[in-house]
Amino acid sequence: MICYFEAYKPVLLTKRVTWQLPDARWYKSDTDGASKGNPGPSSNGFCVRNEVGDLMYTKADNIGVTTNVVAEAKAILQGLEYCVTHDLHPLILETNSLVLKKVIEGKWVTPWCIGAEVQKIRGLREHFNVIFQHVYREVNTVADYIANNAFNFAGSTIFYSFIGMTSEGRKLLNLDKSQTPNLRI
Repeated sequence: MICYFEAYKPVLLTKRVTWQLPDARWYKSDTDGASKGNPGPSSNGFCVRNEVGDLMYTKADNIGVTTNVVAEAKAILQGLEYCVTHDLHPLILETNSLVLKKVIEGKWVTPWCIGAEVQKIRGLREHFNVIFQHVYREVNTVADYIANNAFNFAGSTIFYSFIGMTSEGRKLLNLDKSQTPNLRI
């Protein structure tokens, strides 16, 4: 067995992934939940961008101790509610949680811990032009950055603008706008 593992060489597959601009007159919201443990201290965040990739709004919240699935569901709900409230549609809502996408579409059973959030999301979806898309984590870097940065400000809600973002956040946003590819290994 030792000889087998010493000779083993894993095959690495690399895929080029890029954040895509929405179509003309569409908006795009990227959402992400973050949990430091499962359950553990959690936060969520979302950003909304227009057809040219300009940042329109971002928000991040600390949501206490919960699971990653709850954090993801709350991020999707908050992003969708903001877009509905501000009449930002048609909308493409991107999440890196395949679980939430399948649950919202009704393909998988809804976990009890996010039943209320999923019901609200489905209700908003019926009256709003929204497409839910699953994206790789490497495509969702801005929402991931926003959600993870909320841990630095315990107990608070953070609102970003492009001007108020750190240089790292601006760099991520500009890489997305220029459609610079990431490599997924």
